[in-house]
Amino acid sequence: MLEIKCTNKSTNCTPRNNRGCREANDKSRRYEEEWIMLCLLMNIRSPGYYEFLRKNNVLPLPCHRTIRSYFSLVDMKCGFDEEFAKLLAKHFETKTILQRHGVLLLDEINLRKSVAVCSKNLTYVGLTDFGNDGPQSTNLKIKQHMVSFSCFSLLLIHTQPNAVFASKNPVKSDELAKLVIKAIVYLERTGAKIHGVIADGASTNAKMWSLLGVSGSMEDTKTWFTHPVDDDRKVFVFSDAPHVIKNVRNRLYNKKKLRVKLSNNYICWDYIAALFNLDIQHAGNARACPKLTQRHVVLNSTLKMRVRLATQFLETLWYKGYIFIYAIIRKDL
Repeated sequence: MLEIKCTNKSTNCTPRNNRGCREANDKSRRYEEEWIMLCLLMNIRSPGYYEFLRKNNVLPLPCHRTIRSYFSLVDMKCGFDEEFAKLLAKHFETKTILQRHGVLLLDEINLRKSVAVCSKNLTYVGLTDFGNDGPQSTNLKIKQHMVSFSCFSLLLIHTQPNAVFASKNPVKSDELAKLVIKAIVYLERTGAKIHGVIADGASTNAKMWSLLGVSGSMEDTKTWFTHPVDDDRKVFVFSDAPHVIKNVRNRLYNKKKLRVKLSNNYICWDYIAALFNLDIQHAGNARACPKLTQRHVVLNSTLKMRVRLATQFLETLWYKGYIFIYAIIRKDL
């Protein structure tokens, strides 16, 4: 029954086959390398799910100490790794030409201050590090920001992280532009075809685009720059859609009014507040906008970062709510 329901790769890792795998394995290892890799990915995805499967004997999973020992073997360093580039090149060799086309994802996050000592090489972990691809600092500074680069395939549902860079402060725009160019060249050498860069609307990213010749003005719009590998190709610039939606909502909330053009009328935040106050007064909880809650109307620093609330705010359901409140106002008049 087990052989019928499981694939060959799964049945090779069952407890029945693991009992005698030390004799069958030349290296006297209990688990196969493919199974260890699957266990590592499963633990990264959800440690709680991994522990549930292990404790209930659903799968023959190694303990957390074994997983941590395998994680400690990974040489985690900042910058573009040439050894990883060789593995990535082998991966792209198995893909078709269309499957190699993709875009570069750029993101910067804040880190918690933490400094530790690596027992393997007796070095500090948690300091600023650009590898060999950025400015080298002589002072020991604790990292608080991290810039990550990933490759997203346009045909496959696949995102591959490529490099990270740690810094004390947000990376300067000129250095960020250099890293973007290096990342594109790095991925092109492995066999990928990069056609665009996706980033959020941070001020450092906006200045970086201007340094690369990209302009977002309505009079002189330019959404691309010349490809660093091929002069006949273009690299297009895209803004992260969730951040754009969130920024529009936050700007409307902070300024209390917003308009696209000078000839258009203002969109005021008081309209949303008035809609919410009128909608909650209906008896029997018969509301025109049942999804509109206090969290959508009164925002704090935490709620301003919730993209889900911003997308709900811009749903077509609010348009029905505006029609509802407009009908009430006309009735009162």
